[in-house]
Amino acid sequence: MNTVPVQHQTFIGASVRGAAHVQNSKPNQDAFFGANIGAWTLIAIADGHGANPHFRSDRGSRMAVQAAQLAFQEFSEHGTMGLEDVARLQERTQHLPAQLLRHWRSLVDADLIGNPLDEGAKSPDYLPYGSTCALAAFTDGLTLLAQIGDGDIVVFSEDGSLERPLPDDRGLSGEQTRSLCQPD
Repeated sequence: MNTVPVQHQTFIGASVRGAAHVQNSKPNQDAFFGANIGAWTLIAIADGHGANPHFRSDRGSRMAVQAAQLAFQEFSEHGTMGLEDVARLQERTQHLPAQLLRHWRSLVDADLIGNPLDEGAKSPDYLPYGSTCALAAFTDGLTLLAQIGDGDIVVFSEDGSLERPLPDDRGLSGEQTRSLCQPD
């Protein structure tokens, strides 16, 4: 369990290695990150895919939360942008997923240099690192949510209601999900 102190609050994240992972000698493929970045509080989570083609997804998920941090720092000019910059933040929001993906691929590329795949693998091959990523960032008066892949970000309102503010992926069925390892 990770405990991350953030702006007079403590965020606690826990991840348990599932029984199937234990039985198949696979590592836990989840990652969690929380930090203050300027005036913002950032929380990022990632879930590695776990299937055999994604045999480095434990690394991929750790890289995903690191990429979320880097992308958010770039997006928010290291946390200096706030409510007074809402128009610029809205404009930049459309680029945040691409920034996250760019940083993730850069981290995977660096890992591949130190830990190359078999000779027959195409280069760069992101499939072994497959992961999803979701982030939430908060500052006075603003909340930013972003997600690549499955999972649900749920917002709890003061009145006790729950809302899933991000749209569902269309055109996917079963266990399919969007992924950082996909070419698009």
